[in-house]
Amino acid sequence: MKIGDIYLWETDRAKGHALRSKFHLYIGEAGWKDDGQAFLFISSNDYGGDFKILQSDYAFLTKPISYVSCNGIVVYPASELGGYTPIKVGNLRPADAVALHSALAGSDTMEQWQIQLCCRAVAGLIS
Repeated sequence: MKIGDIYLWETDRAKGHALRSKFHLYIGEAGWKDDGQAFLFISSNDYGGDFKILQSDYAFLTKPISYVSCNGIVVYPASELGGYTPIKVGNLRPADAVALHSALAGSDTMEQWQIQLCCRAVAGLIS
């Protein structure tokens, strides 16, 4: 997995759903606070302050408008991640990396250590 890769797999981590296919944007190793791999969900709903992406730019999306969560990361420990079958469906576009970085840096709901983790990861995609 590389930072900026977008994957699809069934997970029970989506709030309000027992099991659901979800798009995940790979951020990297969770780092000093949590063990495992960190992702941001991509959802069809804006839960406040999320980053909008368009199906016209990401053909694999199932709706015209989707949102990268800027509310918090989801961490899958290596032992748990091995139980899923991630399908790589695309990559975050460099132009969106710039705007996502700004959205993450300005998040009012994400914990500071998660903002730092995500901003460092996304900054590496900006050329």
